[in-house]
Amino acid sequence: MLDARARWDVLLPRVQHLFVDEPGQAVAGHHATASSLEELAVLLADDIGGLVTIEDAGNRVLAYSPSLNAADDIRARAILGRGAPPPVMALFSAWDVVDTVTRTTDVIRVPADPALGMHSRLITGIHRADGSLLGSIWVQEGPHGFTADAAAVLRGGAVAAVSVLHRMTDGADQEDELLRRLFGEYSEEDAAVAAGMLRIVTEDSAVVIGLAAAAGVAPNEDLLLSTVKRLRIHVGALWTDARVALLGRRIYLLLPRVPSGTDITVWTEQLLERFDDQEAVRQLCLRAAIAPVITDTGTVGVPRARAEVDRVLTSSGSGDGSRVTTFERSRTAVLLSEIVARLSPYEEVADPRLNAVADYDTAHGSFLMDTLRAYLRSGCNARDAARFLNLHPNTLRYRIARVEALSGLDLHDPDDRLLTEMVLLVRG
Repeated sequence: MLDARARWDVLLPRVQHLFVDEPGQAVAGHHATASSLEELAVLLADDIGGLVTIEDAGNRVLAYSPSLNAADDIRARAILGRGAPPPVMALFSAWDVVDTVTRTTDVIRVPADPALGMHSRLITGIHRADGSLLGSIWVQEGPHGFTADAAAVLRGGAVAAVSVLHRMTDGADQEDELLRRLFGEYSEEDAAVAAGMLRIVTEDSAVVIGLAAAAGVAPNEDLLLSTVKRLRIHVGALWTDARVALLGRRIYLLLPRVPSGTDITVWTEQLLERFDDQEAVRQLCLRAAIAPVITDTGTVGVPRARAEVDRVLTSSGSGDGSRVTTFERSRTAVLLSEIVARLSPYEEVADPRLNAVADYDTAHGSFLMDTLRAYLRSGCNARDAARFLNLHPNTLRYRIARVEALSGLDLHDPDDRLLTEMVLLVRG
């Protein structure tokens, strides 16, 4: 039952459902992926600050975001399948909307016309790789205005829409499977075949970026999938042929043909900052690792680049707290992390001499182990370690002497220092 006062944008989907021939099949055969297009419309509306309508090449509405009682008459007529009034069509003609949408990937901004009751709009076409038109995206300006990067986000949305519309005709998640193969999920040999099937220009150079939640954050699958969809929009604004894949709990980007002068580290930092503004994604505390540029995306370059960013993401990162790093910048942290991981299973690495110090702390409520860590981290500089712990240098020296007395270690001996640091790393 529907309330007699129900809005038209709530009523219309219910009415359409009555005309479904059988469960799972919708009007015009679009139901198989309408939810994906509708989700894209909602994501775009949220990121652009407007009311989104996605149409096919014949100007039939495929999906739209909620109107939130802010739709003008033009949007209402479009969703209800009615044409725009002649004065509005004349305005669109004056702005060369149809020709621009058909021939280019430009974003057109049509200003508001109070006399026609029309709000400002952003419009762009959805194009196949060969340039032919698949459809268009129309965005009516919302109550709070467009976001500063609305045009760029809309271009990315058009790229994401291509993939969704292809699935409407292909009827399968073949692209996701090919992306898994491209990034070497099964074997390196699969990558070359997948690159060809995805029509990636294998001679082009490219960059692979890995994204993961911060240590200690366990994201659920729905949040990760939502993040991937948003990434496809934002990344697609700059790289129309970029690829974004979710493998396990990590997200991978393949960015071909990086524009000259683009600082990938800065771009990635800005991307993460953009996501910090979105409450749902912010809880992931995303961090990123960037692989060196690969010169051949058609062989084993992509899987090996992915393996390299995985090494960084598995480690403690850059060592300086940066959210975005590279293998070169993080090499020390990565190698130390891998050495510690290999040593951890061996119980004999747990030096009983340090156990004596830890047991003393437990029995007396002291902080000798913390003092030892700070002392070693400061290069055995008593003044620096004391400053870090907010202690008098003499107090720190007394504690270190106590550590040596309890453990029998000589922290002036290079071998004892190295062993102690490694054991402390293994202990965590």
